[in-house]
Amino acid sequence: MKVDAYTKTMLTIIAIALTILVFQNSIRDVEAGSNNIQKVIICDRTGYSCAKISGGALSVKPTTR
Repeated sequence: MKVDAYTKTMLTIIAIALTILVFQNSIRDVEAGSNNIQKVIICDRTGYSCAKISGGALSVKPTTR
């Protein structure tokens, strides 16, 4: 059975259009979960010595090994 060039072209266009529709519907914009501020604490491995903010600057004391 021979399929003419017009039919092949139309089927290819339909397949491409369907593929584009699938990708457009599966990809969504990423939005933040909330507007709340997430606080973060930076500490050493033991969790004993942590960085502090003093006078608007981040203060990190070096740890001794």
